[in-house]
Amino acid sequence: MKRKKTKIKITLAQVYKDPKDNSRQNTKKLAESQTIHARNLIYNPNEIVKGELKKVAQRIKTFLSTPPMNDDLGQVIASRILSGGILAGKPYEEFTKTIDRLANDSGVTANDREVLIALLGDFGALAMDERVTGKQSEIKVALSNFCKYGSNNDPIGNDVLKEIRIIRGSLALGPTKVGGRSVIEKNPGPRSGILNTGEIANRKLRVPPGNEISPTKWPLMGIDEKRLKSTLEPWVGHMSGSPTEILFAWDLFIRENPLISYASLEAMPSILHAPERRARAFITAAFLISMGYHSALEVVEGTFAYLGDDLRHGGIIELDSDAGYSEKLKDGGATEIFELVFKEFTDPSKIYNETK
Repeated sequence: MKRKKTKIKITLAQVYKDPKDNSRQNTKKLAESQTIHARNLIYNPNEIVKGELKKVAQRIKTFLSTPPMNDDLGQVIASRILSGGILAGKPYEEFTKTIDRLANDSGVTANDREVLIALLGDFGALAMDERVTGKQSEIKVALSNFCKYGSNNDPIGNDVLKEIRIIRGSLALGPTKVGGRSVIEKNPGPRSGILNTGEIANRKLRVPPGNEISPTKWPLMGIDEKRLKSTLEPWVGHMSGSPTEILFAWDLFIRENPLISYASLEAMPSILHAPERRARAFITAAFLISMGYHSALEVVEGTFAYLGDDLRHGGIIELDSDAGYSEKLKDGGATEIFELVFKEFTDPSKIYNETK
């Protein structure tokens, strides 16, 4: 009597590795390069970028001085920056002084710029979160009342938020991100730049002592080993929805229609590719890369979506995949793109030259 053969399916467990320890030499060079150019833009922005930062800082300053934000709600929204962020351990007064310097465009530092963009990210994340309660909910209502946009002074409706989450949320940009990374250390020491290359970048940019971008703490992600081995571009975590959150809040504060980036590029190129809009997009990406929160590969789709450039339907990224699998991006293409656009918005007299 013949025995019936039994098929055994073996599923190999995913192995997560610290991307810094598991990166190839060329990957580390890419990490260093994108950190250098991102930081150079933060240290030395051109006049267009300075103007956009000043404009949104003035609006945020007004918002923080308007009831109910001028009570304790301002301290609530600043809490993350003052606890584990760029101003860790500093009093709330230092936070307000930072906003004042930016609003007046006087004595502004690189850390000031990083604080402002981080704050926009906190506002954007809060606005899109349907589960907020307590003080966070009060801030969200105040934000909606203050940041009406367009000729009709429209408030931020749940329909708008839902559409943005569906089209440009982190799951839309990274459909394969679940399982692609896992927290391997919740409270690591301070880090700076992609794969912790911030100090190297500071030295090569000859940043004067005391003017350096401050390192910060955030959970260390392990990356699926298969992804690390198949991609030359550096990884930090996952495809990021942070550009969407930051730029959404930026638009709201300066009263731009937050849905304009989902319009057809052919229909409105003068708006979507305006220098001011490009400046907002690329200083946002520079913030995420310069701090080390997300790599070029992880922010490329969200950044260019804001400019109406649909990489997913434009043949750069496969529809059911993400930038990490794109042949045009994964082996150095993402770094090269951002190096070019970062230079475009850096003070022309401060462009970094590798031969220096």
